[in-house]
Amino acid sequence: MLGLSFLTPYAAVVGLVAAVPVVVLAIGARRASRAAAAVGLQPAPARWLPAAAAIAVLGILVAVAAAQPVTESESARYVREDAEAYFVLDTSRSMLAASSPTAETRFQRARRAVRRLRERLGEVPAGVASLTDRALPHLFPTPERAAFAATIERALAVDRPPPVDWSATRSTSLGAVAMLPRQGFFAPAAKRRLVIVVSDAESRDFPVEQAAQAFAGDRYLLLLVRVWGGDERVWTDDGPEPYVPDATAAAVTERFIGLTGGRVFEEGDLEGAAMAARRFLGKGPRVVQGRERRPVSLAPWVLAAGVLPLGLLLWRRPLEH
Repeated sequence: MLGLSFLTPYAAVVGLVAAVPVVVLAIGARRASRAAAAVGLQPAPARWLPAAAAIAVLGILVAVAAAQPVTESESARYVREDAEAYFVLDTSRSMLAASSPTAETRFQRARRAVRRLRERLGEVPAGVASLTDRALPHLFPTPERAAFAATIERALAVDRPPPVDWSATRSTSLGAVAMLPRQGFFAPAAKRRLVIVVSDAESRDFPVEQAAQAFAGDRYLLLLVRVWGGDERVWTDDGPEPYVPDATAAAVTERFIGLTGGRVFEEGDLEGAAMAARRFLGKGPRVVQGRERRPVSLAPWVLAAGVLPLGLLLWRRPLEH
């Protein structure tokens, strides 16, 4: 464990709520003592003190948990030498489609899917590319999770970069992913090369057989996660754009992926996509590449410690009746 920090330190003020019952107990005990003295009786033993102490401890623990204490664990970072993966996100305008003006867009759902799938690849270096009518690398395969997350969140956006051909009805060409194996996107040492495309699969026509040849052999696996809905529209302040989802485009996509030996998954089956990816990657030689720090939240452990003072309060109540 390395260091200690608080994500929301100001939230600790919630612990002050515990001061209210403690003050109430103290005032009640003081009044009882005065009443006993007025009639010539001995003051009752201060039985309220353990309860007040338990409440105070519980309040402190809640305050610490609310402040979200975080530490870091450091460990050797192992990296696969023989495998690399690319996540290719469709950034065409149709990825702005959503079921309603307030619903998540396809692009937002695609980014979430990529984050989840990346976690399932573990030690395999992963890169990021965007897809319109061309495929552009934004991050070459790396084990750095922070760099990967920052690229997904900050470097990618719909129509950024824009397609080359602005006049086309559809700006997506899935055949452009053939650039990845053909133009040196992967390191020469990578024997297992995984490409996961996350797209609405509304592709224009392209030479399917020619593009599929780029993924020939057992070194490549092309998977596609389809983020799509037939009732989705591209919404603006003035209402929906003329865009209408095209269900027939999926046939070209499935034929292309099938010719490469890959598979198509719907966005609701990310587990299936992850299993297919891990099955293809298998196991391979690992090397230590630096050390990795990961945040560890202590809040659950602090709240768990609150069971002790809470148990004391519940245990004492029956004894006092």
